[in-house]
Amino acid sequence: MTTTFVAAAERRLAENVAAFEKNDDELRKAIADRAYNDGGYPFDIV
Repeated sequence: MTTTFVAAAERRLAENVAAFEKNDDELRKAIADRAYNDGGYPFDIV
């Protein structure tokens, strides 16, 4: 049982580490800047 748990945890850790390299921080910053400058988000989300 421990071997199975450790193998699954190792896979999750590898996926999380790989996700650090694939982020969209710059895109999110650009969207936030645009929404701020435009005075809000241009689409009705409610």
